[in-house]
Amino acid sequence: MIITTEKNGRPRRYRIAPYGGYADASIAALIAALEELTARVYDQIEDLPPEVLAFVPTNSYLSIGLLALHMADGECGWMRSLHPMELPARLETTLAYGKIRTEGPDTPTELLDADTLIEIWTAVRERITLPIARHVENADENYATGRALTTPREVLHHLLWHTTYHSGQIGSIRLEAGSEYTWTFE
Repeated sequence: MIITTEKNGRPRRYRIAPYGGYADASIAALIAALEELTARVYDQIEDLPPEVLAFVPTNSYLSIGLLALHMADGECGWMRSLHPMELPARLETTLAYGKIRTEGPDTPTELLDADTLIEIWTAVRERITLPIARHVENADENYATGRALTTPREVLHHLLWHTTYHSGQIGSIRLEAGSEYTWTFE
């Protein structure tokens, strides 16, 4: 698939101020960084048509759309490991499509549009991540059970890594699909 488009991306931001309204200042700083990284991913995908979001490169089973759903689903799962919260059934079902399975070719590649992908991830952030994070009083307190990462700090560090890692994959797939994304500075 060669589309040959180009987009000047969101400026890189290195001075990220912690958000207000959080019980733990380090959680406020981690959430601010996560919000910035997620805004970068939204910027990477918001201009792409569904056929590019569903494009799967040769020798892969990953698409940009699937990665975006996977990141939203991962965030939802990790944050709910800190504090169980219910999701609307429709959102829970939609997120299930984002579970990247190792069997590869059978992974769904639905033609979701960028606005829908961003709306899904935003719903996870607003309904799960932020409410849980705002009430964390100690970033290093053991909250989660049955998981390798048990403190809010560990979970948020993982989400920062997870978002950065998959953002790079999105950039590579976007490039292979013929849609250049140029990094810019503020």
